Amino acid sequence: MMGDKYFIGIDSGTSVIKAVVFSMDGRELGVHSIPIPNDAEDPSTCYSQDMNQIWDFAKICIAQSIRKAGVDPGSIIGIGITGQGAGTWLIDENGEPAYSGICWCDGRAIGLAERMHAEGIAEEVYKAVGNTVYSGSQGVQLRWLKENKPEILAKATTAFHVKDWLFFKLTGIISCEMTDESLPFINMAERRLEPKSFDLHGIPECIEKKPAILEPEENKGVIKKELADEFGLNADVLVTGGPMDCVACPLGVGTIEPGQVCSTIGTAGIHVLTMDKADTRPMMVAGCLTHAPRDRWIRLMDAISATPSIEWFIKNFEGEDIERAKQAGISTYSYMDQLISEIPIGCDGLTFHPYLAPAGERAPFVNGNAKGSFFGISYRHTRAHFLRAVYEGVAFAALDCYKHFPIPIREIRMAGGGSNSAVWCQMFADMAGIPVRVPEGAEFGAKGAVMVNGVALGVYKDYRDAIQKTVRINRYYEPDMEKHRLYEKHYEIYLMLRKSFQSAWNERAKLLAGLK
Repeated sequence: MMGDKYFIGIDSGTSVIKAVVFSMDGRELGVHSIPIPNDAEDPSTCYSQDMNQIWDFAKICIAQSIRKAGVDPGSIIGIGITGQGAGTWLIDENGEPAYSGICWCDGRAIGLAERMHAEGIAEEVYKAVGNTVYSGSQGVQLRWLKENKPEILAKATTAFHVKDWLFFKLTGIISCEMTDESLPFINMAERRLEPKSFDLHGIPECIEKKPAILEPEENKGVIKKELADEFGLNADVLVTGGPMDCVACPLGVGTIEPGQVCSTIGTAGIHVLTMDKADTRPMMVAGCLTHAPRDRWIRLMDAISATPSIEWFIKNFEGEDIERAKQAGISTYSYMDQLISEIPIGCDGLTFHPYLAPAGERAPFVNGNAKGSFFGISYRHTRAHFLRAVYEGVAFAALDCYKHFPIPIREIRMAGGGSNSAVWCQMFADMAGIPVRVPEGAEFGAKGAVMVNGVALGVYKDYRDAIQKTVRINRYYEPDMEKHRLYEKHYEIYLMLRKSFQSAWNERAKLLAGLK
């Protein structure tokens, strides 16, 4: 019977790792998470994570999620793993970390990525694999290691990703998985490793560091006996590795039909369009990935910074309103929703661009020097105007991505922390002029991972069956087309500004580099 057995989903992200216990009908029963620190020597430019620490955190999360769910560990039948995509995670011949895990938002290779664009290499990479060259890509990071830390690259025998590391630690199997390798080493149409991409990145020798590359439901193995004993699990618990978070979350919210979009508004603004064929248009904008179903692909537009823009503003400028929220007995974010609802669309001419991350921006354009800004400031603007401008700026960044998708959008499903704001969800619907749906639940990346696990186990006959049995829509937002037309006018200003800022961003970077 449904509900007698359970899954655990592990999601190792940029800032947090978590484990979630799910029922077989997709309900979240217990969650445990632990923040992951940035262990980089220069956190202003670099972002990396201690691989052994992440494994220790994963074990704690597994044990605590079972405890919080209140289920018998012996009733767990599978563990699915997802995690942040791109980045570089290396192990040596003994299966030990060869270096810290370099994350997708790391900026140390910005100069190298710019050089590859200037030399025309990036365009050739895009033609070969349908993905852009940027500083967080594993191909660029491996090239950076070759040029700057060759001893590290020489020591490494395997180059894979964070979920692959956790899959290896749980099963002892060294493997890679198709969705993660899509950035940037997979021939999209044929769903196979593309040697030309390694050549173009200047790392032909690194193809030997790639183990077997499998589709998500094929990337499976039984948990190590000693770990099963440690957690109180049965010895036959099946572990699956994949898909990466940019694919797991769309699967978890139920977007596998062409024209459906999943927008995850979290650390990044990850916007994923489902397609029934590999379509890399427009050229040199973000990228294309394989989806979990073998007859589906996704067009990815992942803006680097989303909710951190809101958190940054609230932390630095909203101290008084935080106190007012406490006095009113409501959450900070509920109070912020009230504040921005009182400000008109377009914030009386105030525009914000949310390019605050060290790595700049990567969709729908690539510029490692891109930086955030407020434009149009006047005496009439209050703190609430600035706050709404930040919310609108993140939503405009999403709209910027939607407008670059190669096929029409028919539905948006929102996930991530940003989907908790009803005001923001409605803003997205009005801006895009497209219905927005918010599914029940919160841990959609982990859910997508256990849906793969369920398909691998035969609990679900296929991905459509998994969605039918586990995904339920909780909230609906229909677009106000009058507001949509007004937002379109403000978007024109947003777009004009971000295009005109390109040269200023680059000159700023040169100036700051010269001052070091």
